[in-house]
Amino acid sequence: MFVFDVVCMYVMLGFMATATVSSCHKTDSQTRAEIHVSLVFERQNIMSSSCSECHDQVWCEHVIAVVLYRIKHARDVCITWLVTSTVCG
Repeated sequence: MFVFDVVCMYVMLGFMATATVSSCHKTDSQTRAEIHVSLVFERQNIMSSSCSECHDQVWCEHVIAVVLYRIKHARDVCITWLVTSTVCG
C-alpha cells in the first residue's frame, strides 16, 4: 500500500499521528474507501495504533503504510506541539 502513495492528510499533533489511507475495495467495483489510522508515540516507540477498517488487528496493512510514510518523510512531516507538552515535558 505504501508503494502506491495511498497515505494522505498526515497530521502529527504532539505524540499522536493521524492519517487517511485510500484503499480500493474490489467488492464495490473498484471504489475507494477512506480509512482513518491513528498512532500514539512515546520516546520513539509506537505505543498504540488504531484503524477504522481493521478493528481486531494491531498491525494491519493500513497502519504499516502510515508508519512507513512517517519513516520515509521524517523531515517533511510538520509536528505541531501541544502547549502542555512543551510546558510539562
